[in-house]
Amino acid sequence: MNDRLDPLAPIAETLARDARPEAAFAAVEGALQTLLGHRLFTVLLCRPSDEVERAYSSDPANYPLGGRKRFASTPWGELVLKRRQPFLGPDRAALRWAYADHALIESLGLGSAMNVCVEHGGDLLAVLALLHEEGHFHDPRQVATVRAVTPFLIPALHALRG
Repeated sequence: MNDRLDPLAPIAETLARDARPEAAFAAVEGALQTLLGHRLFTVLLCRPSDEVERAYSSDPANYPLGGRKRFASTPWGELVLKRRQPFLGPDRAALRWAYADHALIESLGLGSAMNVCVEHGGDLLAVLALLHEEGHFHDPRQVATVRAVTPFLIPALHALRG
C-alpha cells in the first residue's frame, strides 16, 4: 500500500462499519491529526438560515455541540460561506480578523486556524475548522490536504441535514 494513504485507511474502515455521523467526523479528525496535527477540530453544519451549527467538536467543554453562529455578514462569512474560499490564518492577528470569539481561542493557546468548505453538487454542506498554536497553519498545501478528505464527510452531513 502507498504509505502516504495509510492515514486514510481508518476513515474507510469506520465508514464501512459505522453509519453514525459522529463516527465519520471522529475518523476524519484522526486522519487530519496524523496528517497535519491540530489542537481543536470542529465541523460547522451550514444551515439555510445563514447560520452555522456545530455538529462535532474535539473540545465540547469550550465548543459544545449545537452552538450556532451567524457569520454571513462578516468578512469571514463573505470569504468562506459566500465565496466558498478557504481561510488560512497563520497568526493571532488573522484570528482576530476572522472570529468574534478570538479571546477564547487565544486563551486556549491557539493562534492559527484554517477553515475549509465541504461541498457536494454545488451545495455548501459544512465548514471544517482546524486550530493550532500560532504559525502552525500557514501553507496552502495544508488546505489541499484537508480538501482531500472532505468527500468522506458527505454522507454524514447529508444524514444530519435530513
